[in-house]
Amino acid sequence: MCSDEDSDIPFDNFQFTKIAAIKDAAINANVDVIGVVKVVSETSSIHRPDETKAKKCAISICDASNHSIDITLWGAFCESEGPLLHDLYHGSTGEKLVVALKRVKVTSFN
Repeated sequence: MCSDEDSDIPFDNFQFTKIAAIKDAAINANVDVIGVVKVVSETSSIHRPDETKAKKCAISICDASNHSIDITLWGAFCESEGPLLHDLYHGSTGEKLVVALKRVKVTSFN
């Protein structure tokens, strides 16, 4: 660390999992992923079986393993970050949008 760096800036360690390897991860495991954004959907509402509503936003990312994965953002995180990602992606000037996500929960969706 440089001596002039601010020690108050939070620092986080990532242990990125290649997207190709996520298929071998246990259901409910948490993984860190990084990739280029390929799709960002608009925020939408769904009705859950218990009659509650939930906000969701889906993104698709790919990495150097040439695999892609769909990630769903839920609730308050979706409402705060979903529109920002959507605007950055759809307003892009052709530059690639890269995201790093920590503790993404692995699930199976059929």
